[in-house]
Amino acid sequence: AGGGGGVIAFKRSGRGLRVSNAAKKHNANRRYKTAAAAEQDAAHPGDPSRVVQLVIPTALALRLFPPGRLVADLRHDL
Repeated sequence: AGGGGGVIAFKRSGRGLRVSNAAKKHNANRRYKTAAAAEQDAAHPGDPSRVVQLVIPTALALRLFPPGRLVADLRHDL
């Protein structure tokens, strides 16, 4: 596999949990620059999804998170 750096980002995950269809779609499409931003962006009150860390390529991080943006939606921001 290729080397190369990446940037830590976050997403919400309902894996292993009973989550609504809204939460599934929300979790699949949203990425966050900070864990705090992810924690505050539940799909709805009562969404049990947890915040998980992932590594994304640096070029993708620059596209998703220009200065000042903490939340990106893959449906709109790519």
